[in-house]
Amino acid sequence: MQAILSGRPVKILAAYLSSSRPLIGGDLTACFDGGLPVLMAGDLNAKHMDWNYRLNTIRGKLLRDYADDNSCLIFGPETPTIYPYNSCASLDVLGIVMVKDLPFLVHFLRALH
Repeated sequence: MQAILSGRPVKILAAYLSSSRPLIGGDLTACFDGGLPVLMAGDLNAKHMDWNYRLNTIRGKLLRDYADDNSCLIFGPETPTIYPYNSCASLDVLGIVMVKDLPFLVHFLRALH
């Protein structure tokens, strides 16, 4: 979806990547190239401690490296975004926001549940 924010066009994406599919750099390039600022939010099943997850996964490292190499920023909330059906399992963060070249500052507030 393309929207006008702060007087400029911005690409807005909602994302989900199944844990059974690999994270492919070409998919990220398709999302973040094209000359428009981008705001993408969702669950890419990419976990990294920088985004308030409990540990790093290979997919999380790949996404983090892509962001570093392509001037993207990734944000994770301070509160969990997944509440497992098993009450003994840990709450954790799965939802993240990734941005590139936005024409305004980004501030993320605690999600309401």
